[in-house]
Amino acid sequence: MGPGIDHNAAWVLVRLRRNPADMPYAAARGGAPGSRRPGVYFDDWRLLSAQEKSRRAAWLERYGASPFRLLRVETEALSRAGVHVTDWGPPTDASGSVETEV
Repeated sequence: MGPGIDHNAAWVLVRLRRNPADMPYAAARGGAPGSRRPGVYFDDWRLLSAQEKSRRAAWLERYGASPFRLLRVETEALSRAGVHVTDWGPPTDASGSVETEV
């Protein structure tokens, strides 16, 4: 299974989802000094177990997007708030195109 989301990042996501204009709160709760670089990053599906790939593929088939994408929080807002999020959305190939086989 890929990395989880830390408590502060989760609260920032929830708050920005409810009210995108609440950037002051997001910035205050955002990344702690010395934490990972802010922004949205993607898991490397090649490093996941077959079971995790299958689990994620089933989620994507059912809901059409990763949990992060379903929140519809702008990635730029996360960077400004200092939050690091791992989005395990559909894997891409070297060209950046979404792979059809998982």
